[in-house]
Amino acid sequence: ALHPDFEASTGYVNRTDYRSMGAYLNHRLYPEKKNFQQVDLSLRAGRRYGWNDDLKQDEWLMAEVRFRFTEFSQMEVQYSNRMERFGGMDFRRNNVSVEGQLMFVSWMPFGFYLETGESVWYDEDNPSLGWANTYGMFAIFKPSRRIRVGVEFTKQTFWGRLGRRADLRLQRAADADDLPGDKAAELEGDCGLQPLL
Repeated sequence: ALHPDFEASTGYVNRTDYRSMGAYLNHRLYPEKKNFQQVDLSLRAGRRYGWNDDLKQDEWLMAEVRFRFTEFSQMEVQYSNRMERFGGMDFRRNNVSVEGQLMFVSWMPFGFYLETGESVWYDEDNPSLGWANTYGMFAIFKPSRRIRVGVEFTKQTFWGRLGRRADLRLQRAADADDLPGDKAAELEGDCGLQPLL
């Protein structure tokens, strides 16, 4: 079911019911190495409150290091400590993520990402905090200057009170009509399947 304020043009639900504040600190280093061009250090913190009350909805503290090896090859490591409010409950989450992009040949950059840490089980009746791992890889093929074709694979596993839930998602340009009738209701994003193991 779609939110009544969902806008297809942006893919977001417009919200005007909160106030947010934040601060960040960035520092950039330039090592004089042939295959090591840049290091970015970043620290961000913020809070989000309800517009008509002082109820804290979200809080975050994130530290990030990004290494740029060559013009198109880079790696990013991020740690985040968040408080997220869902279903009238506050959930504290800690996560670590690593993402990299490499390009050995000019027409095919590829990359990977992985994230591990605490995650919220978004059940409106019984939300809970569990543990999730997300793995993914992507590739972009550029056969010409004007054509780019990308493919992405994502796998997520969740451990919570209800057992282990696996969310396997294959991103591709497809509509729900392309799937068999019994799978169309399980569509998430472009193409997805969520079995409970």
